[in-house]
Amino acid sequence: MPVDHSLTYKKKSLKSLPHRYRLKVIFGQLDRFSIKDDLFADVGCSNGFITNLITKKYAVKKPVGLEYVEEHVLAARKSYPHIRFDQINLNNDLPVKFKCQFDVITCFETLEHVGNLPQAISNLIEMGKSDARILITVPIEIGPWGITKYLLKRNVYKGYTLQELGVVKSRNYFSDLLRGKDISVYRDPSRPGWGTHFGFDYRRIDKLLADKNISFKAKNHFTTRFYAIKLGK
Repeated sequence: MPVDHSLTYKKKSLKSLPHRYRLKVIFGQLDRFSIKDDLFADVGCSNGFITNLITKKYAVKKPVGLEYVEEHVLAARKSYPHIRFDQINLNNDLPVKFKCQFDVITCFETLEHVGNLPQAISNLIEMGKSDARILITVPIEIGPWGITKYLLKRNVYKGYTLQELGVVKSRNYFSDLLRGKDISVYRDPSRPGWGTHFGFDYRRIDKLLADKNISFKAKNHFTTRFYAIKLGK
């Protein structure tokens, strides 16, 4: 049974507050777009909950949801038959059918889970037409918010460990977090994917985009970092 990620937006609890706030900011960003007649792709769409919200709010005529987990794709197709859903693996080379296809691309809370971040970034860019707009969100896991979330996950909430990162001493990880060091080194080498947020450092995305000479605007809202990208000149 696939995890229903829509519950993180529906629940009215303290833990779900960042998710509900993020959704509000997402709509604020998309309000600046005119996507009704655009080819729109939501990448990492899970069960299609947010894809459907965007489709309804902006009366999108040509929505597409792309997701890695097959169970989520099947659930999305069942719940939202008016939207096209396909499976995709951002770790691999982009299939030809998705290249240069979309006017607007969104990717929410997905890149922190991919195993090959450089490939995933390249794929998002390759999906876009020459003047495409891309909106990305990722969690902030460094700085004051990263420290706060680490302490909460390790001392208050249950089920959060550093096990996925291999043989890592928690005091070493926390020391690097406090000193502002690059915690993404704890995720080397690459792997198919990550369930944990530990070891995710958004500064790697900043560098990857800069190295590709991609112009972008980035801003932190609460516990989330937003990237707005406009391809072309």
